[in-house]
Amino acid sequence: MAIARTLDDYKLHTEALQSFQRAADLSPIDDVWPHFRLGNCLYLLGRLNEAKVSYMLGLELASKITNSNRWLELLPSLHFNLGIVLQGEGMLLSASEHYREAAILCPTHYQALKLLGSALLGLGEYRAAKKALEEAVLLNPKYADGHCDLWSVLHALGVAKRVIWKFNRAIDLNPTRHWDTMYKFARLFEYFGLEFRAAEMYLRIMGIQIQPNHWQAQVKRTISLFKAGESADANNLLWLLWEVLKKTNRVQLYDTIAYKKNQGGHLSTLAKIKKGLANGVDVIVMKAFGKTARRECLADALHIRDFQRITGLHRCDVSLLNKESEEPEKSIEKAAIEVILRKLLHFLKLEAFLRAVKAVNQQVFSVLDATSSGRVDLGMFYAFIAPICAGEPRNRKRAAFDALLWRSKNKGQGVIRKVDALIYMRYLRLIYFPSQGYSDQLVVHVEEENKMISFPEFLQIFDDDQWRFYIILNTLMKLETR
Repeated sequence: MAIARTLDDYKLHTEALQSFQRAADLSPIDDVWPHFRLGNCLYLLGRLNEAKVSYMLGLELASKITNSNRWLELLPSLHFNLGIVLQGEGMLLSASEHYREAAILCPTHYQALKLLGSALLGLGEYRAAKKALEEAVLLNPKYADGHCDLWSVLHALGVAKRVIWKFNRAIDLNPTRHWDTMYKFARLFEYFGLEFRAAEMYLRIMGIQIQPNHWQAQVKRTISLFKAGESADANNLLWLLWEVLKKTNRVQLYDTIAYKKNQGGHLSTLAKIKKGLANGVDVIVMKAFGKTARRECLADALHIRDFQRITGLHRCDVSLLNKESEEPEKSIEKAAIEVILRKLLHFLKLEAFLRAVKAVNQQVFSVLDATSSGRVDLGMFYAFIAPICAGEPRNRKRAAFDALLWRSKNKGQGVIRKVDALIYMRYLRLIYFPSQGYSDQLVVHVEEENKMISFPEFLQIFDDDQWRFYIILNTLMKLETR
């Protein structure tokens, strides 16, 4: 251990790794330190998966030791570092659990609270993120990263304008680190019509010490001044766009310059285009699908299609749901489902997977875990995502039925309770039909409460006009192929 720590101090991590590994092999069964140090070294070498295994082994050893008070000081760091590794792999749900545990074990651990807030922000749980980040900056008022993320949460909650003066502190504390936050501030000033303040912020971003070649800030500053009436004429903007275009060769600027020349103003033209798209989208879709498609069904199908694209579930074969877990438990932690999603969506890059988990958390987990217990019904989860995975309509319905069958006591007989099917349809409507709002259509007579149904009978319920999911699923299939 001494040799390894000395090598580590001199940044010789590869050499230190051998000694840390040897120390872990030789250490007594009740010594957690070698596994902790080994995990840190592996993390610095970029071997995240091995670092995760080492941290988890350390936590497992600490939990088995009778005199657990010996490791009270180390446990927060173990959970904290494991959370960082998991977040680096895109597992925000799992990471947030370990950040939360670290904050519980060490209430003054402001970094754990900050990273917990950041993870919850990435999951779309804004109010919980706000609470964690407020505690972090309360413990350390000079924590620039905490102020930055707290402002992002407040912006997401729609209250950033009232407290925008306060979170200039994040920039003042560390301007070179948070130039991206300055850019967000400038965009916000622009959104609220404060063009001069926006131009001032863009100028700060273009400062030599921060981002001298930030072409977006350069263009945005000129546009802000132009909108505020400070530019001499529109040719100044055109000249700047051409200069930036020569330096960056950004394709977006070709369109900007063309709009500026042909339509008498880039900003006004973009506004016209957006307005035209908003008014014309219904006409375009109605022409594509004909008179048989109702407006509300199209709206719901388009909403589900957006959810498919964000999550990537339309690229996941529905047959994989059966292979992933033959005997799923009735209730498991959301972090465990995140691991399953990572396997199903293995083709997604890290950023895309983070967006997918956020969408699933906001749209599906919010319904399945309405009490915020942190656990969801895995069978129901599979049943909910089955209709929007790739495959023929009948196969999707079969996968949903099989998922409900897994959680049934009569799975050996191939039948489920009718009431479970009706509950499933009710929550399917709640998750995927935003235009219809919430309506409790679960009406079960006493004599039908324990009635069992087979797959053909389940199909009749699924395709019943009162649920309308059959019509929307057909429309969705057309959207997928066109």
